[in-house]
Amino acid sequence: MKTNPNSDTIETSWAEIISITQSIENSAAKEAWEDISSLAVNRHKKITGHFAQFPVGPDTAYFYAEHLNNFIAQEQVLSDLVKAARKEALKQGMTINNRKKVNSAYLK
Repeated sequence: MKTNPNSDTIETSWAEIISITQSIENSAAKEAWEDISSLAVNRHKKITGHFAQFPVGPDTAYFYAEHLNNFIAQEQVLSDLVKAARKEALKQGMTINNRKKVNSAYLK
């Protein structure tokens, strides 16, 4: 998923973050563990860019007063999901490597 680092409005930028978050949740429902890791990296970059472009302050207080509390409340759940996805991706990678070793041992 490609995001625009220079979104025109705070609302557009925030909507892109929410879209990535929903993609992470959808990937988790599909057990697409490897996708979650790359989406999490993209989301982190988008959040960093968002707050650089739209810092919390008097000019943005109206927006963050409405959106930031819910965002922060969901962060720990999302962080735990990403950690679990990375563990699952590693497990799957190890299983594949072990199967390859077993198969190559029989072929010798």
